[in-house]
Amino acid sequence: MDKKRNKPIQIYFSIEEYEEIEVFRNKSGTTKSEFIRQAITDKIMRMKNPEMFKSKGLNGESKANIRQVLEATTDNKEKIDLLIEKMELVIENQKYFEIISKRVNEDDFKEIDNAINELLTEHKIMKLEELAKELEYEKDTILRVLSVKDDKNKPKYIMDMKTGGFKKNE
Repeated sequence: MDKKRNKPIQIYFSIEEYEEIEVFRNKSGTTKSEFIRQAITDKIMRMKNPEMFKSKGLNGESKANIRQVLEATTDNKEKIDLLIEKMELVIENQKYFEIISKRVNEDDFKEIDNAINELLTEHKIMKLEELAKELEYEKDTILRVLSVKDDKNKPKYIMDMKTGGFKKNE
């Protein structure tokens, strides 16, 4: 397209139209010719691409869509707030969660029992602190395993009163 502007168009405006054009032309900081040229160019672009410039206004459908978005946003905000609250609780109670994670299930219980049995076979007597350190479990967990009775309802392990350590009940 030739950028040289040599084709004039003569346009007549009412006094009110002309004054309004002057007000907005001054605000835009352009010449009269450039202001009118931009207005015409914008009009042509809207006519070539009407879908880009369609405005349905706030009809019932668009209001419903806005309401849906707002409700979803509110739901998500509530869920995010709840998630943050739960995360803070987890962080605050991390020490307790670590202890809980070390609690034993039935398989671990049997494994610890077997390990204690092996240690006491080897060392004969061990204190609670030594067993806990060796097995890397809390003392209360070790005590629970030490308090187990055998098939004949006899304690599997007993405390040696002289040393304060535990030994197998043979």
